[in-house]
Amino acid sequence: MRRVGDQIAEPVLLHRKATLAGARKRTGELLEHVGLPAARASAYPHELSGGQRQRVMIAMALACDPRLIIADEPTTALDVMIQAQILRLLEQLVADQDVGLIMISHDLAVLAGTCDRLAVMYAGRVVEEDRRPGSTRPPATRTRGPCRRRSPHRRPGVPLRPRGLPGDPLTRRHCRRAARSIHGARWR
Repeated sequence: MRRVGDQIAEPVLLHRKATLAGARKRTGELLEHVGLPAARASAYPHELSGGQRQRVMIAMALACDPRLIIADEPTTALDVMIQAQILRLLEQLVADQDVGLIMISHDLAVLAGTCDRLAVMYAGRVVEEDRRPGSTRPPATRTRGPCRRRSPHRRPGVPLRPRGLPGDPLTRRHCRRAARSIHGARWR
């Protein structure tokens, strides 16, 4: 097991060709930048809380001054207070360092309050999109039919038979989600 400071320093050593002393200095700066004391560099990951580990991951992402950060589920398994802190930190980094941010999440409420542009993907394609800056609501689908009103709850008289995606032909041409929707059973 490696200490978090070593994990943060690794990309600095490899990609920036820094000396060991320079990498350690940069590690301390990065930890302080994400709200952790530089002394935490000597900690092992299991000694940190979930929010602290997420901050270490953000420090690792910033190690080589990227122009774009891709954050995949940055708030998963964190309580609401820590989620808010991590989201504020990401927003601050985007504003202060002129860094682009792509956030991937299943939690639309988190994304809607954070992002300038929101896209919903299904089966590898964007099916809903909201381009309005500062929007606080999830995007609206163009179609207002059964795909828009889908529900994960079983309804009387409608068999619940989710089907796999690979090789599964769509029976409703206007809705990519018909094959997995509980309403899709009526159209098969």
